[in-house]
Amino acid sequence: MESDAKMLISVHVPKCAGSSFCQWLQATYSEENVYLDYCDGLTEPVSIVNIDPCGFLEKYRDGYPELEHKRVVHGHFWVKKYQYLKNAIRITFLREPVERAISQYFYWLKFPHTGSVHSYFLDYKLSIEQFCRLPLIQNIYTELFFRDVDMAVFDFIGGYSALGQELLRLGKILQVNVALPEVNTNPSESYNIKVQEIRENKTLLSKLQKLLAEDIRFYEKYAGR
Repeated sequence: MESDAKMLISVHVPKCAGSSFCQWLQATYSEENVYLDYCDGLTEPVSIVNIDPCGFLEKYRDGYPELEHKRVVHGHFWVKKYQYLKNAIRITFLREPVERAISQYFYWLKFPHTGSVHSYFLDYKLSIEQFCRLPLIQNIYTELFFRDVDMAVFDFIGGYSALGQELLRLGKILQVNVALPEVNTNPSESYNIKVQEIRENKTLLSKLQKLLAEDIRFYEKYAGR
């Protein structure tokens, strides 16, 4: 990274337009300038970042050699990992928690085992309610991606529900035109029908809202800031 250039730090929360945004970042800044950070196992209970968060952060006090000659870092990571980068722009997108969880639920159904939590989900054939009560899903914002984070460090927190308007707002901050490729679609067959069935089941929807209440409050406070 050039010393006088600001690093762009982009936190990709699952099912919040991050895959499409990654394609745009690579097209805009070029692939060689974008560092993809998906290696910490943030959603894995036995990863170092979850077992020993303080020890995890100590590894980065001396810098980030992997970011040399990079302009962007994007991926699934705890934003505190890059707290020692002072000359940076920090951005993320948030999605309404129930909608986000539903999308991830059906997304996971169509993929083979990718980790311990995903394997548990598939092996035990969890319902959407059982899925949402998993700690790593229930509080994915407040206890995982943004735990112990002062959200004021972010220069942009986009709201997924108003994606078009938010991209215009982000473009002004980055001083570029932000136009995403076709938004990632959920691979599950009859996805829209299944989602609508959940939305129309008021009893189930109420249960999901209660399970995700803390993240809902977080989302309502910060999305669009």
